[in-house]
Amino acid sequence: MKRLILPLLVVFSPALSFGQCEKDVLLTSSKTEYLDGAGVVQRVVDEQSTIEINKSQVIIKPGNADRKMVGTIESTTCNWSTAYQEGKTVIKAVFDEPSGKNVTLR
Repeated sequence: MKRLILPLLVVFSPALSFGQCEKDVLLTSSKTEYLDGAGVVQRVVDEQSTIEINKSQVIIKPGNADRKMVGTIESTTCNWSTAYQEGKTVIKAVFDEPSGKNVTLR
């Protein structure tokens, strides 16, 4: 069985607050945790990575690699009781990887 490894970006910039769902967001990190399909950390790399989120796509660019993962957003749920302070956004997207995996970002 194939496993899709997606980077989980930690140590986000202050732009992490995505309280207003209609706004584009750029998240940056200085460390990336690579997970397997079960969510178990496979390796940790000190690298500058980004996640771009707009109304229709999620673009993940791990490290200085020329590759990127592009996902089409299928649904977004936004629930913030206090803008930029308390709440969460859940994004469901399908990535253009060979297997076309469904991914949920929280």
